[in-house]
Amino acid sequence: YEWIRMGVCQHSLSPPASFNCDDLDTSNTTGAQYYPLEDEDQSKSFVTLEVSLDTKPEDFSWALTNLETGKVISSIPPMFYHGFANHTFRHKVGVEPDQFFKISLRDKNGDGSRGYAAIYRGGAPILSNLIMYDNVFRGDGTEGLTTKDHAFYVGTEPPKNYLSLVIKFDKFPSDTWWKLESITDGVILGQRPPKFYNEPFELLTIVEKIPIFADT
Repeated sequence: YEWIRMGVCQHSLSPPASFNCDDLDTSNTTGAQYYPLEDEDQSKSFVTLEVSLDTKPEDFSWALTNLETGKVISSIPPMFYHGFANHTFRHKVGVEPDQFFKISLRDKNGDGSRGYAAIYRGGAPILSNLIMYDNVFRGDGTEGLTTKDHAFYVGTEPPKNYLSLVIKFDKFPSDTWWKLESITDGVILGQRPPKFYNEPFELLTIVEKIPIFADT
């Protein structure tokens, strides 16, 4: 559980003494949870896109785009997942470091989905590496919805522009979740799903840094 200690020490304003945060070596960390780890290819960063499909996998597709250049980095068209009902796929994607990206999740018929999509930094799909999670086209208000967009930052250096979200937990941190959405175009800029914050966060105060794509 070293990753829990690392996360609490980096984000908490008053971490418990038992975590020994003063002895923690943070020289190789960014202090935020949004920056993918470097792979062997130093010119690339990597993210893992995890896609869990429902009973109509052929309707689902996605595209990953560089926000600054408009270049499509990777994509999967409709019908690609045909025949893989209720399967989970993990796609490792190489991206340019220190850039903002947009993932567009698409439901061809707009009739809802019971699956989910998640993006993790590096090649390990574990909760501590989570960048983005969306249960896609599920719940109220999703009927007729065909596209959901998320923006996120990938890199080894912190972005110039970001928002700081201060969260003070009670004894039930797993009940806390949040989402930051652009009122201009509906793009989701940051999100933490229910149960992301677990027992080690009880009664702590943390700071989440949310990268923001802006020219100034």
